[in-house]
Amino acid sequence: MYRTVTEYLTPLDSFVDTRNAVLAAGRSLGLTKAQLRSVTAAFDAHGIKDGWERRIGMDSRTVLDSLVGGTENRVDVAGGRWVMPTDRGGFMGVLTGRVGSSAEPVLLSPAGDRASHLAPATDGTSAAWVVQRPTDSGRPSWSVVVRPLDGGTLRTVHTATDAMVTKVRVSGRHVAFTALDFSTGRTRLWLSADGAAAAPVELPDGHAAEAPALRGDLLAFTDRWEENGRTLRAQTVRSLATGKVVARYVLGGADGAQETEVSHTLFTSDRLLWLETPSDRSRGTSIRSAATDGSGVTDLVTGSSSDPRRIDELTASDQAVTFAYDFVTPRTRKILNSDLPKLWQFPVTGGTPQRLSCNRAGQYMPAADRGTRVLWTDSTPGRTDLVVRDRPAVSC
Repeated sequence: MYRTVTEYLTPLDSFVDTRNAVLAAGRSLGLTKAQLRSVTAAFDAHGIKDGWERRIGMDSRTVLDSLVGGTENRVDVAGGRWVMPTDRGGFMGVLTGRVGSSAEPVLLSPAGDRASHLAPATDGTSAAWVVQRPTDSGRPSWSVVVRPLDGGTLRTVHTATDAMVTKVRVSGRHVAFTALDFSTGRTRLWLSADGAAAAPVELPDGHAAEAPALRGDLLAFTDRWEENGRTLRAQTVRSLATGKVVARYVLGGADGAQETEVSHTLFTSDRLLWLETPSDRSRGTSIRSAATDGSGVTDLVTGSSSDPRRIDELTASDQAVTFAYDFVTPRTRKILNSDLPKLWQFPVTGGTPQRLSCNRAGQYMPAADRGTRVLWTDSTPGRTDLVVRDRPAVSC
């Protein structure tokens, strides 16, 4: 095994690659044919041979296999068009492709520019993403760029070295993003229209913006501020046409007295969704759905003391909501496949969650496309693949 690991394997290799590497190392060390047959039989006995993935019964289709980059490989999709970061020889690039197409994905970001292209978002027509580039000062620059998915001009709408871009969204004419100012520790919200230079969205003194979302002429974000020694948050929807706030929901009760964290803010056709997690660990995460005109909020999933599980992934189309519970390591036994994160789905109007996929291993970083279709990264094949499924499996 020492020769296998040191001379034949790479971090990208699969189970079958490991089988082939062990046999190659054995041949280089002079193992006899009988000994090599014994090694081959051992792998066969454990099902590690070509085509083993098909025999474990995956119910998803592979879009892109053997991903490298961990959580940097978060996909976004809209209208059947997807974007994803990918490793390009030590720097990240942005790939784009069509769901269900046999064509090879296309590199959307410039090749060979020695910059990392990260966190892409798409509305199905254009993509916007972050570019991190080294500078002579030693502090990287952070840019936000936008480009049509079918190619064309790459426009830079923002560049700075004193603030780190943390989240990008695109919808039609608009690109929105947040940037953490290193000098003040404050996160600001920026907006660009029609490829023009981005400008900060003005908020009251002492307020910061987090978790932006875009849909048509609506911009949503989490407004955060300090009051009487407490951190308060409010989900806020602003009309880009009028510049006015059209909906505002204070979190943690009417006076914000209950400490909560909010994440995964997103739009459906006529609702704003987000995850709301109390600081009290005895209560679980709620999936909240609010009217974009400010008329009210309801819980699609209610976190409670009777169900204290935490949700750490949320995505939605105009028809369905998909989520995953946080992975918790068992304390008294080894980890089973059933412990790993699984995706659940229910109608956007509410209902009983159903399993999206019966794949056995971890299901991570989902992105909702049209209808009930979802893309995610899956570890069932013994590697990390981007996969897709068109409808829920219901039960497994």
